[in-house]
Amino acid sequence: MSAKPLHLLLTLALWLVVAITTLSALVALALPLLGEQLLTSWQVQLAATTAAEVVLAGSQTGLMLQVEQGELLLTTSGFSLALSRALTILLLGSMVSAIIYFLRQLVANVSSGRPFSRQSAQALQYAGWLLVALPVVLALEVFARFYLFIPDASSNSEFGFSHIRLLTGADSDLLIYPDFNAGLLLAGCFVLVMARAFNIGAELQTDSDEII
Repeated sequence: MSAKPLHLLLTLALWLVVAITTLSALVALALPLLGEQLLTSWQVQLAATTAAEVVLAGSQTGLMLQVEQGELLLTTSGFSLALSRALTILLLGSMVSAIIYFLRQLVANVSSGRPFSRQSAQALQYAGWLLVALPVVLALEVFARFYLFIPDASSNSEFGFSHIRLLTGADSDLLIYPDFNAGLLLAGCFVLVMARAFNIGAELQTDSDEII
């Protein structure tokens, strides 16, 4: 694909992300005002799993049924959750929009015939750091949402750097692990390496122009 169609696709993607982000944030704010219940959830694991033997009718084979994962749901009509969700949507949408914008800027430099420039290297560097920050923000949002909206969260849980232990008082506590997208982190590291390569290319291009 040539640079100009790719630039057009990135422009359309940028406007689409901005529109979806704005609309989603407005919907999140409007739901509690319309009397709708808001639902938020966390993926949980049992700290100590229990297994039960299941014997099927007409079979001599015993199966072990083991439950160790589930979902913690919170339903509320409070406006604070709607505001938090809208701000999260705006933050993540802005980060994705910025990544697309910087990649679009890189493609524009490529279509101009001078891809190796300081501007291209800087655009790649910004996009790379945003890709690295995106999974970190998503993981931290899980912790922030838990402590903001679970009643008496600090007294009913134990914080770990990689998880939250919810003290249920039952046979087994619940462990909440935030999803960490390692793929985005690796993609960000790769883009940062590309930014360094473009920076070296820009230096060589500058030396070449001075010689000519």
